[in-house]
Amino acid sequence: MKRKHAWSRSILLVGLLGSVSAALAQNWVKVSAPNLSWASVASSADGVYLVAAPSYGHVLYSSTNSGVSWLTNHSTSYDIYWKSVASSADGKNLVAAGPPGGAYSPIYVSTNSGLDWIATGGVNLNWHCVASSADGVQLFAGVPTGQVYKFMNSGNYWKVVCPSNAMWWSMASSSDGNRVVAVACYGGVYVSTNSGGQWTKALGDSYWEGVACSSDGSKLVVASDSQTPGGGLICTSTNGGASWTTNNVPRWDWHRVASSADGMKLAAVCNGYIYTSTNGGGLWFSNNVAINNWVGVASSADGAKLVAVYSSGSSTGGIYVSQVVPSPQLSLSVTNSNLLLSWVIPSANFVLQQNWDFAAPVWLTVTNVPVTDLTVMRNEVVLPILQGKGFYRLATP
Repeated sequence: MKRKHAWSRSILLVGLLGSVSAALAQNWVKVSAPNLSWASVASSADGVYLVAAPSYGHVLYSSTNSGVSWLTNHSTSYDIYWKSVASSADGKNLVAAGPPGGAYSPIYVSTNSGLDWIATGGVNLNWHCVASSADGVQLFAGVPTGQVYKFMNSGNYWKVVCPSNAMWWSMASSSDGNRVVAVACYGGVYVSTNSGGQWTKALGDSYWEGVACSSDGSKLVVASDSQTPGGGLICTSTNGGASWTTNNVPRWDWHRVASSADGMKLAAVCNGYIYTSTNGGGLWFSNNVAINNWVGVASSADGAKLVAVYSSGSSTGGIYVSQVVPSPQLSLSVTNSNLLLSWVIPSANFVLQQNWDFAAPVWLTVTNVPVTDLTVMRNEVVLPILQGKGFYRLATP
C-alpha cells in the first residue's frame, strides 16, 4: 500500500486539515564508507548528495545516493588535517578547509559535487570552519586565533569581514547568505545580518564548538564542550540571537549540531551519543545508535534524513545515516490572482495532487513541474484560481 500524506484546502477558505509528525528518534545504519577517522560531513537539501572529510589525508569523499556508495575525490597533492566541509542546497557546490601539517593551506571548492576540487586564491591560513549559502555563491570561513573571511568570487580571493581575533570553531549561514552566525571556542557567539558586513556578539563566552541555523537564519542552535563550567550546553534562539534558551540536555562534551530548514528539527552529537529534537530544542531524545566519538552531523532541509560521522583513534571511524518518513506540510497562498503552493524540499519523492470533490475524491497528479526557491528552501507550484472548490495534497507516487 502506498503511504499518503494529505493536506487539503478549499480555494475559498484558508487553513490546513492536518499534518503527520515525524518519529522522535531515528534508526541509524552504518554505511559502507571507508573505515577512516572522519572530521566533518555536509548534506544537500534533499539528503541525496553528501560530502565527508577525513581527519587527515589528501582526498575527500562524496556520495550521490545518500551514502550508499562513496567516491574518492582527489583534492590536493599533499595531506591536510581537514576540519570542515559545507554544501550548497543542490549538492553541486562544495567547500572544504583545514590546515596541512605544520603549514598553511588554501580553501578548496568543487562545482560538480566533488568530482573535481580547485584551490581558491588570496590567502593560505590555518582554516578551521566554513559555511555556504544555499546557492553556494556566498562562502564564509574562520581561522582559530584569527578572523572571519568571506570569499569574493569575482576576484577569487578571501576578504576579512570580522577583524576580531578569536578561536573561530564553527559557522552557519542562512540560505540567502545574509545572516551568518559564528562561534568561538573560548569565546562568544557572533551574528551578522548583512552577509558579514557587521557583527554583534549575541551570547557570552564559553567553549562553543557547534552552530546551526534555520533557512532564514532566525532560529539558531549552539553547543559547547565539556570544558564549559558545569559541562557542555545546548542553547537555542528563535529571534536571531536576541535571546537564548538553555536546553534540558545532559551536560556532555557536545561537538556539532544540525538544523532543518524551519529550525524545528535539530540534531546534536557528542563524545558518545546522538540526540535529536523535533520541536526546536524543547525536548531532546537519545537515539538508538552505537556509542562513538561523534564529531559531525548534517541534516536534510526537512530534517527527516541525517548523516553523522565519528572518529575512533587516529585512523578509524565510520559514517551513519538515518531516514524517517518525512511529513512535508503543504502551504497555500494567493498571489497575483494565482494559487502559490509550496513545501520544504523533501528528502523523499512527493508529488502534488488535486481533486474537486473531497467527499468522493479522485486524486490527479498536478503536471506542473515544481520550481525550487533556494532562498527559502522550498518547492513551489503556481496554479490559476478556478471557480468552485479545489483540494490539494502531497503524496508519495
